[in-house]
Amino acid sequence: MFGKEIAVSKSNTSIIARDLSLTGNLICEGVLEIEGKISGDIYGNIVTLRESASVTGNIIGRIVNIRGEFNGIIKGERINISGKANIKGTLEYLSLCVEDGATIQGDLKRVSEIKFNKNELPLKKSEEDKESKNNKN
Repeated sequence: MFGKEIAVSKSNTSIIARDLSLTGNLICEGVLEIEGKISGDIYGNIVTLRESASVTGNIIGRIVNIRGEFNGIIKGERINISGKANIKGTLEYLSLCVEDGATIQGDLKRVSEIKFNKNELPLKKSEEDKESKNNKN
């Protein structure tokens, strides 16, 4: 349908509208809000699935807010789940907040840190610095 990866600017909030369906991976260094349907992986700093959103894939982010439907794996430093969320899959988190009424079917794993490999965004600042030093050597 579209390319394998879609790079999104970090300067503004990017919104995937409710009438938009995407297949492929999304990379956002800023704020990404999703109202539509996505089949693919999402990498970002702040990722929000609004109530109309439906995502099948994986999400890796610093802050992940879920209000819609999600099926897959979420790795987040902070995951917030609203009472209207419907989640199937695995959540790996440092901090988790779940409102009354949310539906979660799957595994919850509290971890001491979220590890991002070099092909996944966002990298922690210290990892970015190590990578740039290693690439120079």
